[in-house]
Amino acid sequence: MNLYIDTNIFLNFFHYSGEDIEQLRKIYALSDVGEIAFVLPDQVWHEFLRNRHDKIRSGFDEFRKFRFQQSVPAYCKNYPEYEAFRDLLKQTNAAHAALVKKVSEDIAARSLEADALIKNLFEKANLVSVDQAIYAAALERFRRGNPPGKKKETIGDEINWETLLSVVKDGEDLYIVSGDVDYRDDDTANFNTYLAAEWAERKGSSVIFYTSMSAFLKDNFPQVHLASDVAVNSLIARLSASGSYATTHALIAKLSKTDAFSELQAAQLVEAAELNNQVTWIINDDDVRSFYQKLLADHSHKLDPIQVEKLAALLDEEVVEPNIFD
Repeated sequence: MNLYIDTNIFLNFFHYSGEDIEQLRKIYALSDVGEIAFVLPDQVWHEFLRNRHDKIRSGFDEFRKFRFQQSVPAYCKNYPEYEAFRDLLKQTNAAHAALVKKVSEDIAARSLEADALIKNLFEKANLVSVDQAIYAAALERFRRGNPPGKKKETIGDEINWETLLSVVKDGEDLYIVSGDVDYRDDDTANFNTYLAAEWAERKGSSVIFYTSMSAFLKDNFPQVHLASDVAVNSLIARLSASGSYATTHALIAKLSKTDAFSELQAAQLVEAAELNNQVTWIINDDDVRSFYQKLLADHSHKLDPIQVEKLAALLDEEVVEPNIFD
C-alpha cells in the first residue's frame, strides 16, 4: 500500500487537533511489519523541519501563558471551603508550571514523542530526493497554473505531486492523507478532479484520498485498535501460514510474550491450530501445548463454543465451563 502523508498532517501533532498520538504509533507499526510503504519526497521533510517551531509556538505559547485564577467576592472568603478552593488553584498552577517546564525542555531538545515517531517514520520511508527532472516538471506545472499549489512564489506542492508521479509504479494505487485544500475540489472533501484524472491517465490506477490519519486507519485497518495490535496480528497471520515446525516454534515463542489477545485474535489462533498442519502436528510439543492451554483457559468464555470444543479436542482436554460469577 503506497502511502503519502502530507506535511500538514505531521504538523497537526504539534498543535491543537483531533488526532491522537496513537495514530502515529499505528502508522509506524504498520510500516514496521510491511503493511504500508511510505512514499515521501524530501520536500516534505524540509517543510516539516521549517514549520515545526512556528506550529508549536502558535499553540504552546497560549497554553504557557495561561494562569488558573478567579476573582472571589469578599464575603466568600469567610467560608472554610474558600481555603480548599485557593489551595487547589495553587496546586493547579504549580502543576501547570512543572508541565510547561518539562515540555519546553523536550521541545528544545526535539524529544517530544511525536518528534521521535515522525523521525522514525521518515527513516523507514522511501524518502525521494528531488532531482532536476522533478524540479523542472514542478516548475512547468506551476507556470501552467495546474494543481496542486497555492500559486504564489513557492512550488512545494507541485514538487511533491511530481515526485509521487515519478516514483509510484504504474498500475499501483496511491493513498494520500492531507488536510491541504489544494488537493480537493473547492471546499469539499473530494479529491481534486484534475489530479484524479491526471493520475488515472498517467499511472493507470487510482488515488484514494483522506483528510485525516484517523479516517485512513479506520477505513483500511479497522481491526487495529492499538499500535500493539499490529505486531500481534502480523505474528498470528504468519503462524497461520507457517510452513515449517521451526517457524511455528519461533512464532509461538514471540506470541507467548503477549499478555492478552482480543476475541478476534484468539479465534484466529484457534483456526491456525486447526487448519495449519505445521501447528496441528506439533501441538503436543511442550511450548505449543503450553501456549494453547493458556489460550483455552484465558479465552474459553469469549470464544465460540464450537471453537472451544475444537481446541480442547486438539489438546485432548476436557472443556471446563467458565464460572460466570467469578
